[in-house]
Amino acid sequence: LPRGLFLDKTLSVMKGELADECDYRKEAESARFFASEEGVGRDHRFRVPWIWDGSTERVLVMQNMDGVSVGGNVVDSLSQESRDQVGFMSDRRRVVAEKHQIAATIIELRMKELFEFRMLQPDPNWSNFLWNERTKQIELIDFGATRSYSREFIDRWMHLLQDAVAEDREACIHW
Repeated sequence: LPRGLFLDKTLSVMKGELADECDYRKEAESARFFASEEGVGRDHRFRVPWIWDGSTERVLVMQNMDGVSVGGNVVDSLSQESRDQVGFMSDRRRVVAEKHQIAATIIELRMKELFEFRMLQPDPNWSNFLWNERTKQIELIDFGATRSYSREFIDRWMHLLQDAVAEDREACIHW
């Protein structure tokens, strides 16, 4: 194990995160927030499943989403219409920035999660983002790991990020 790894603390944090992942009442609340107007409810690029009001801490009932995971090679299987809509070029000279329009939209969402909502779904699994060919939307699923952060924490984190980009080591140490 790497030197300085506090295994007991790491395991304790992992145990708490797993418990949160299994608290379906918490997941339902997070999904409802993301579906609301304060979340992505007004953004036509995203769709969040509805959650049944009868869901409990141990049973979560939600709408089935029809999209396919954006992980792996799903991009290569999109129709030409979808490839055109999301910025894909049909010839061999694909432009990287255009090829990854879906990813760029997800990254924009992640920044909104942090800096506007101050609620982040930190599970870095691309299978939590589905592309729906019919509706041309990114469907968001699995809100079990969602965390809320205080404005103070996010502001300090932003200072650290800005100073890291500026390569200001002393300021990074400060933040």
